[in-house]
Amino acid sequence: TNQDFTIGFAGTIIGGVIQVHGNTVVGSSEDVTWSLRNNTANTTTTIGVFKTNATSTTTISKAITGLSIAVGASDSICLQINGTWATNPTGVRLTGYLMVVI
Repeated sequence: TNQDFTIGFAGTIIGGVIQVHGNTVVGSSEDVTWSLRNNTANTTTTIGVFKTNATSTTTISKAITGLSIAVGASDSICLQINGTWATNPTGVRLTGYLMVVI
C-alpha cells in the first residue's frame, strides 16, 4: 500500500504513457504487462504491454489510449509492472503518467 496514490476526485482514466530509459548498461528485452490496480475496489485492469529494450542512450515511450477506467475520489490506486525479468532489469528505469478526465 505504500505505492498507492489517490487522485482526490472521481474521474475516468483515459490513457497513460510509460517510458523505458536506458541506464549505463543495456537493458534486456523483456515483455512487460502494465496494469492499474484499484486497491479500494479490489480490481486490476491491464492497460497494455511494452518491451524493456532500451539501450544506454535510448528512451522508449509507449502511449496507451482508449481506456475508460472509472475511479472514485478516495480510491487507492497503483500501477503494476509484471514481466519475466530474465536477464538484466537493472539496466533500465521506468517512468510514466496517467491521463485522467475529472
